[in-house]
Amino acid sequence: MKTVLSLLSTLIIQLSFGQTKTLYTIVQDGKVGYINNTGAVVIKPVFHNGTDFSEGLAAVRPNGRYGYINEQGKFVIQPEFDLAYGFNNGLALVYKNGQSYFIDKTGKAALPAVYNEVRPINPRKAILTTQSKKQGLIDMVTKKLIIDTVFRSIHYTWSGILKAFNLPDNKYPDNINALLDTNGNYIVPFEKHYTINPFFEGYARVKTDSITEGVIDTTGQLVFTRQNANNAIIAGEFHNGYAKMRLRSTEKSYAGYINLKGEAVLNDPAVEEVTDFSNGRAFVRRQNQNYILVDRNFKQVGTNTYDKIPGFSFRNGYAIVEKNKEVGIIDTNGNYLVQPAYSEIDYVGIVDGYFFFKKYNDYNISGNRYGVANLKGSVVINPVIESFDKNGFINGIIKALVNDKLTYLNKKGNIIWQEKENTSRIIPLNLDYMNRGYFVTYLLPKHPTGNLNSDGTVSSLHFPNKQFSIIIDTLAIDTFAHHYAGYKLYLSNTTDDIIRFEAQDSRLYMDLQAQNEKGEWIDIEYLPGSKCGNSYRQVTLEPNTYWQFKIPKYQGEFSTKIRAALIYYDKTSPSEESVIYSNIINGKVNPAQFWFIRNIYPIDAMSPYYKL
Repeated sequence: MKTVLSLLSTLIIQLSFGQTKTLYTIVQDGKVGYINNTGAVVIKPVFHNGTDFSEGLAAVRPNGRYGYINEQGKFVIQPEFDLAYGFNNGLALVYKNGQSYFIDKTGKAALPAVYNEVRPINPRKAILTTQSKKQGLIDMVTKKLIIDTVFRSIHYTWSGILKAFNLPDNKYPDNINALLDTNGNYIVPFEKHYTINPFFEGYARVKTDSITEGVIDTTGQLVFTRQNANNAIIAGEFHNGYAKMRLRSTEKSYAGYINLKGEAVLNDPAVEEVTDFSNGRAFVRRQNQNYILVDRNFKQVGTNTYDKIPGFSFRNGYAIVEKNKEVGIIDTNGNYLVQPAYSEIDYVGIVDGYFFFKKYNDYNISGNRYGVANLKGSVVINPVIESFDKNGFINGIIKALVNDKLTYLNKKGNIIWQEKENTSRIIPLNLDYMNRGYFVTYLLPKHPTGNLNSDGTVSSLHFPNKQFSIIIDTLAIDTFAHHYAGYKLYLSNTTDDIIRFEAQDSRLYMDLQAQNEKGEWIDIEYLPGSKCGNSYRQVTLEPNTYWQFKIPKYQGEFSTKIRAALIYYDKTSPSEESVIYSNIINGKVNPAQFWFIRNIYPIDAMSPYYKL
């Protein structure tokens, strides 16, 4: 049984070039549908899952497999895929029988199956990844390779330059980079520089050897070089022609700036902190003083001072500042557009003329909810939002989570659509991914073996005598994760010995398995890993006790057999892991449950499973 699985990394990255959204995804009673920007339901929520519309199509799953519908809700590509993602540049990533490939809008394979990821960098070109994890560049229109897939990785720097890492023969160390343009021409070959930092505003820092650093432009030409010195270190990237520095005098360390000539242009031991320049402005804090706003000549702009600068300096002409433990917004002249009156303004800043705030002292909120206000300071949505789409308002509405319900609001603060309370008490759990392990012991009490009557006596569970066993009881109907149909599972020890288990965060190494079409037993659940060594320990089940768990009754289009599998230590081989299986029950699953581990997000209100 697989005990630790890493997250699948072959998902297409969804970038958008000039697209506008006309329909919006909704989730009701675990089903996905679509509304327009007035809140009217255009496509009823009848699908088990679905993507946003892109290029006029959305991938939806009516049963166990995905197909594509148009904005009238009609299938233009029939459901035949384990998984499917949105279209970008006329291509969509799909999976069939666990294998990935790209299709065009007719549903036909558009690229060779050796590619499992396409990452667009502009409307025409994209970085390709092969099944063997090598990358290159393709012309999405001609389908021809511009750069062969021979590199360990390629990154687009958003300056029209590609940064390539290593060749497959490992000729160069991992930290050696080359730079290419989007036509595949080398700007900087391998081994010319020891390291190359990302480009910012047309410049990148490099190290030509272990003691020499410099800056190159987008043609690869050196702008300047300097020797590393303990008393002067470049501490950031270049913005508006300046980069932050850390300098040292005989007495102390302090902050400053260096220009593109390699000159320290602010070298004052009284300066303790500086921020990156943006929009021709930066913040500087001198010893025992607050931050001031300065221009590119380091002259103070305005008369205001600030206690802290949360997040970025300036973005699109605005900066969030803190004064007297309250935050507000200023312009590049240092004038307050929004007075400091909020506990927090979200890091996305101002989106389409609106900002997202929290006020911890509001009596009517928990202190952890967002409101929305405009630059006149007028509140358009009171602090009721638990989370929201960081893209802000799209076509006049914003997607948010309000009172644990998926909600769409307009710029007047009116709710145009909100998820209703579940009309069904129990929702079938119909998944298109492997569920995470959930057999946690510290939440569960231990009981004497048997059913407890109201007077505390034991009656009629009848666990196998003198055995360690797992029993799935399909007659013991229960709910899983408060929303889904489920059964009870019992882990019983009627022996005279203690049974030992390895556990991660008190989670047993137990999952459900199902038989695939070949009759092979395959995990349909997985155990998440942990980077913390303190997460791992042993737990024990005492003699004549049992644990009771809840498991989901999965719903899907594929009828199969299901069982539970558990790793434990048998007394006859105390140093080796053993596996015990439960009784076998009838069940149903979907094809992707045999192989797909989805990326886990803290809150994904777009998913019909976000309450799991």
